[in-house]
Amino acid sequence: MNVCEPPVPGLLLCETHFAFRKEKGIISDAVARIADEGFFGAISIADVENKAGRNSIRKTVEAHDVALSQWTSMVLGDEELDLCSMDTRHRTRSVARITELIDQAAECGVRNLGLLSGPDPGEELRAQATASMFESLSELCDVISTYPGMRLMLEPLDRDIHKKGLIGPTTEAVALVGHVQESFPAAGLCLDTGHAVLLGEDPVDSLELMGQHILEIHFSNPVLDRNDPTFGDMHGPPGPPGVLDVADFARVLSKGIETGIVTKGRPIVSVEVRTTAGGDPWETVELCKTTISRTWELVQASGKGSD
Repeated sequence: MNVCEPPVPGLLLCETHFAFRKEKGIISDAVARIADEGFFGAISIADVENKAGRNSIRKTVEAHDVALSQWTSMVLGDEELDLCSMDTRHRTRSVARITELIDQAAECGVRNLGLLSGPDPGEELRAQATASMFESLSELCDVISTYPGMRLMLEPLDRDIHKKGLIGPTTEAVALVGHVQESFPAAGLCLDTGHAVLLGEDPVDSLELMGQHILEIHFSNPVLDRNDPTFGDMHGPPGPPGVLDVADFARVLSKGIETGIVTKGRPIVSVEVRTTAGGDPWETVELCKTTISRTWELVQASGKGSD
């Protein structure tokens, strides 16, 4: 019996080191440490404001052949940007700001540039907002196409529980990205298991619907108890009070192998856990490492990690 090659393990450094994302040198040093250790084949960062840091990160990822992703979600939120805004001026300003981040991401050596939609405006305006989102994605893909090897990646959010994004249900996300791919093939999706649950979807079904559109998978654990202070998508560790654990992550990954989505597309697989205030980010890194290893062990034990 032959064992399938494991998925590319990724680390969401933008979550483990969330509190340090604006401190000069911290993120570039962390990228170097993670790359040197060799467990993670991919690293995700937020925006890096200083040029020296961007140059340092690029040298590291090129030297170690690490796949680098950058998420624009923190800038989108902090600066109240909206790529699906029906206000032309606001949408244009949002696209211009993300264009700046694309140029900076290229300096870091980024392969996947992650985006989120803006807020859902309600059923009556949803089609109009989706058209605005398509326009924004097309304009940003035009920019990304000037950087060979870089891809645009959209992550669907829940629509009416916590993040309340326009995109949204997996069927709508697939339709939107499929439309974008007609002109820009280098566009895809990120499956977040927490968002899928908050959408009322089974993450396994979401994975199958996304299919070969998937560039990354985030194993995230949502809390559904509205009385819990961590209710929603707060990026807590696997298990209670959240509703997903390692066995659930293994179920998703097993289906990805069974369908060929993981073995053919080789998406990056990460565990999304944010270090709590005052916590040690390196302890969170170890938790992510252990969770990925345990998930893969369960997949192999089920027989799905073999061909």
